[in-house]
Amino acid sequence: MPLPEWLTKRRLALWIALPLVLVAAIAVALLFAPMQSSAPPRDEGPGLGKAGLASLQSEATEACKCARVMTNAKGMQACWTHFNKRVEKLPRGVQSSACDPIAEQGLCFGNGDCVVTGYEVNGKGGLLCTREEARTAEAIWNAAVRRRAQDKAAEDPGTALERAVEALARGDPVERPAAAPGCIPMPVD
Repeated sequence: MPLPEWLTKRRLALWIALPLVLVAAIAVALLFAPMQSSAPPRDEGPGLGKAGLASLQSEATEACKCARVMTNAKGMQACWTHFNKRVEKLPRGVQSSACDPIAEQGLCFGNGDCVVTGYEVNGKGGLLCTREEARTAEAIWNAAVRRRAQDKAAEDPGTALERAVEALARGDPVERPAAAPGCIPMPVD
């Protein structure tokens, strides 16, 4: 028994209209979908580019210097307030070296750029804020280790390091011995 004419025409119309509606829906969805790139722009890091990263590093160094002269945790936190606000919405992770006696601490961001937040002095405690301070303290410790290896009565390397860290924190001039290879990297400029 053949189908009535009205049902046949409607069925044909549905078979034609359904694919057209689907194509139109996909086209509208693609038109209004946000464009996404497979690689994010390199300058989406802290402060946008090298200048912003340098500014952030400078701010971290100043916050570190402020924090190391504070005598309480509240004062130390206050030193880092502005820096922490600048980085709070950036994707980041903590970076720490396993060097002894001075370990570099910092933050690395989603784009691979990193900022040093300080150099922790293991053992005796203390905090250094610049690469120059850390390299000086490390060289003093290395020289004391070499002297102690030759003469057991020589100053303890930990004591020499503690004196150097205290002097550097006060801003006193500290002479750096000839640098032996160590963990703190040379500046890259």
